Amino acid sequence: MVKTRRRKIRYNPNYWDYQEDVAEGHPDKKYIIVKKGRRVGITTGMSKSYIKTGLQQRPLVEKGLLSTVSPLLWVDTIHANIDRYFERMFLPVLSKLPKKLWHWSAQKKQLTLNGTFIDFRSADRPENIEGFGYRKIFLNEAGIILKNNYLYENAILPMLLDYPDSQLIAAGTPKGKRHKGEDHKFWQLWKKVMAKSPQYWGITLPTSVRLHTNPAITQAELDDMRSNMSRLAAKQELNGEFVEYASNLWVQSMYSEDVRKKILTKGLGFDPTLPIYLSFDFNKAPVTCLATQCPKSKLYYGNAIRHFKEFREERISIDKLCRIIDNYFASPIRNPKGIPRIYYITGDASGHSSDDPLHGVFVNHYQTIQRVLKVGSGMFKVPKRNPRLHASRQQVDNIFENHPDILIDEQNCPFLIDDLLTVQANEKGEIDKKKDAAKAHLIDCIRYYYSTFEPKYLQHL
Repeated sequence: MVKTRRRKIRYNPNYWDYQEDVAEGHPDKKYIIVKKGRRVGITTGMSKSYIKTGLQQRPLVEKGLLSTVSPLLWVDTIHANIDRYFERMFLPVLSKLPKKLWHWSAQKKQLTLNGTFIDFRSADRPENIEGFGYRKIFLNEAGIILKNNYLYENAILPMLLDYPDSQLIAAGTPKGKRHKGEDHKFWQLWKKVMAKSPQYWGITLPTSVRLHTNPAITQAELDDMRSNMSRLAAKQELNGEFVEYASNLWVQSMYSEDVRKKILTKGLGFDPTLPIYLSFDFNKAPVTCLATQCPKSKLYYGNAIRHFKEFREERISIDKLCRIIDNYFASPIRNPKGIPRIYYITGDASGHSSDDPLHGVFVNHYQTIQRVLKVGSGMFKVPKRNPRLHASRQQVDNIFENHPDILIDEQNCPFLIDDLLTVQANEKGEIDKKKDAAKAHLIDCIRYYYSTFEPKYLQHL
């Protein structure tokens, strides 16, 4: 709330308790570290704090003195976010003030408020951050920004030297403990908090704190959100915890005996009356495909997921693999009535690239699949680029843990099961294919399938 009376400006930021604690509660600490869940409101709280800080200095400005808190720095993840935050968080308050009190330079990304300079910069343009000293620096989404050690050590830290009472507030959802072979910088800062280092103060703010600040958010809604996330995703994105994704199974839900009992079975049948979803991965050693059907579930109102057959061949063409697949499903043993096969196709986006030449013309993998399996172009659901590994990892765990009716046939998908139980993540949380180049290709098949046909389980993290 902003009130103007003659020349006196009164601004009440209406902080929530923890917003004020983070922004103003610890002036004796140089480093304020906040690990949090999503939608907690720290970004909003810091915008209130910066506005309040600027407006407090009006008497000094009227006397011709410089602001004692200037300048301030706001660092965001990407440049495009700066204008959005200014328009949605700062401008509604500033527009109620006398225009002579403030000026926004969209080109410089600088707000001058009552003599206080507030610079806005982004981590994707680190060259624009260096060069000035600041009394207060706010890192918005520190879990992302602090992946860049150079930015923190060569830009952020030196900018705190000019003022003895300078302060860094680093707030964000954690993004793992390791990054590029070493401890993530955000994790390093949090360890300082846990060690009770004198200059550090920190707080954990799970998403559930919003239950006390927003009556529109209910526990039922949070529980529903949690049920649609994998266990690890919920720990990170809702609880604000540091989750270690590296040096372990890529599909972490397979650690759980309950998950294994839920999804692994034997003897899944093929129903020739249902469509067959084929997901391809195009490696020569091996080339792979996973076949899936989605019958009406008997456990809930939607469709089941049945991964019932894998195809894995060494050094054969896509043409030959497709003939093997079609012969399998056309076999009188499996399809005695000769029902025409209905195929839906997805897979590795690299399949759009060239295959072996045919009569002097290069034909890509998906054109070969279309020709051999006699699939109409409308049955292809192939993305232009593959899903991000981090998002896929969350999605696979999410489906294995939360989908009410999913089964994988152990007898007919042995290499897929082996991949799920043994393929490791590297320190970036990516599939570690260096340990065994012949593995993980059926994991690729299943993640391509989920990304295309089960998008509601995809967590964009």
